[in-house]
Amino acid sequence: MSHAPSFFTKPAALIVAHPGHELRLHGWLQRTRPWVGVLTDGSGHADRSRLDSTTALLHNVGARPLEIYGRFTDRALYVLLLAGDAKPFCQLAEELAGALVTRRIQYVVSDASEGYNPVHDMCRVLTDTAVRLVETRGGPHIDLYDFPLSERPDFPLAERRFAPVVLHLDDEAFARKRAAAAAYDTLAGEIDSLLAQWGEEVFRLECLRLVKPWERWNRVEPPEYERIGSARIAMGRYQQVIRYWEHIAPLTDALRRFAETPA
Repeated sequence: MSHAPSFFTKPAALIVAHPGHELRLHGWLQRTRPWVGVLTDGSGHADRSRLDSTTALLHNVGARPLEIYGRFTDRALYVLLLAGDAKPFCQLAEELAGALVTRRIQYVVSDASEGYNPVHDMCRVLTDTAVRLVETRGGPHIDLYDFPLSERPDFPLAERRFAPVVLHLDDEAFARKRAAAAAYDTLAGEIDSLLAQWGEEVFRLECLRLVKPWERWNRVEPPEYERIGSARIAMGRYQQVIRYWEHIAPLTDALRRFAETPA
């Protein structure tokens, strides 16, 4: 489904878990020039931040960072998730809600909750919470969209219940997207792997799926990140696995209660 040109001129925000996710939506970024929030610095287990590459990319397309921009290292956020205290996440969602109101944001795009990475899923929960906080506290309705990260970019087209916003990049826009990906040297291995798996042409498509807060794509249990976490413990990278029912679900429930309670 295509949208009128006015869709791309509305004040918008992109909220992602890690630097580099914005590459999936490079064409949309160029057209919309949104405000961008990034939860972590993307340092992962290697403790090497990717934030500078995202900052350069945003500058090149005319997008602007929000206050929440590389707020945590991945290790620090894992510690918070394992601790299970909802208070810092409620504070973060409240800060994000304030930023959306200040910028008069009309729609937000965020990582899909796919069960692939707990930080991706928590980013989506925080975005859901912020959007609902705005509304329950008397602010305007803000539309919420998500986009796939572990699935093919055209994955939403298979979801017949939805009519996603679809951008098909022309040669010029696609060339700029390829150049931006090539310049993101800290993601070279991941990008090469995706190109080998799906080919280059599928990345001409950028699909935004209109969703409701707390709506999920992948309900497979246990989620993929539990298997990945167990493997990384065996490799000596982690000491404890983040689990959905033990860690993510209780935080999600607490944030939802927080968002649905009028001030």
